[in-house]
Amino acid sequence: MRRVLVCLAICVTALVSAAPSFKVKVTGHGKPMILIPGLSCGGDVWDAVVNHYKDKYECHVLSLPGFVGTPGYTGGPFLPKIRDEVIQYVKDQKLDHPVLMGHSLGSTLSLWIASTAPDLFGPVVAVDGLPWTGGLFADNNMPKARQMADAYTKALGKLSQADYAKQTAMFLDRMITDPKVAAKYNKESALSNPKAVGQAMSELLTTDLRPDVEKIQSPVLVLAAAQFAVNLESQNQLLGTYESQVARIPHHSVVLALKARHFIFLDSPEFFFQSVDKFLSLP
Repeated sequence: MRRVLVCLAICVTALVSAAPSFKVKVTGHGKPMILIPGLSCGGDVWDAVVNHYKDKYECHVLSLPGFVGTPGYTGGPFLPKIRDEVIQYVKDQKLDHPVLMGHSLGSTLSLWIASTAPDLFGPVVAVDGLPWTGGLFADNNMPKARQMADAYTKALGKLSQADYAKQTAMFLDRMITDPKVAAKYNKESALSNPKAVGQAMSELLTTDLRPDVEKIQSPVLVLAAAQFAVNLESQNQLLGTYESQVARIPHHSVVLALKARHFIFLDSPEFFFQSVDKFLSLP
């Protein structure tokens, strides 16, 4: 009897430990779609996207631990943990080749997830995110990217919540065209745990997935924010930068969002939905 109780206790412990650190909100019906937000954003950043797809897709919207007040951040590795938990979530929920859609950090996670378990996933939509974010800021120099990551983590670790709120507002104001929309997400992002954001950003800068994305079997659509690319030369340069990072993905396309900043689905929704609908072959 004692042995049975011990086994039951072990099983219960395993079930508890297997629960993902992220929150999930499921809306709609149809084929499964997983949506992963970007750095310091919550799942509700996808509300308009969910509203567009909820009649054709069962939308599983993630809110990552430590972002916008979401509990579950306990320190340690961030991106690899979420990667593994999403894969396990798909297995546990028996989701049939879900679409992966990510924004920024969520794009990198989506590419990592799809290259780690290529048999499990369907099409991937990467919204202004790449296999190696650090490559954009550090001239493809990993030591430089590591220095940037260390500096970023240390700086965030010293910030009070109020100071963090001011800093994140400055970033988001430059990433969203409409000031009213930016103000909404500034208010939410201000609730994020600076240490969680620092850890996630540090890993984002130093994680280079370019050698791994060739394992992705699904088609990949990369949407690149290009409002700042004001002429053909700068547009071609931007397109080349993105193409150089995703070149190893067997089936991919890169499309420039010429009227959008970083949050493409907020800045240019008509373009976003036309592009994604076409990619998903929706009428």
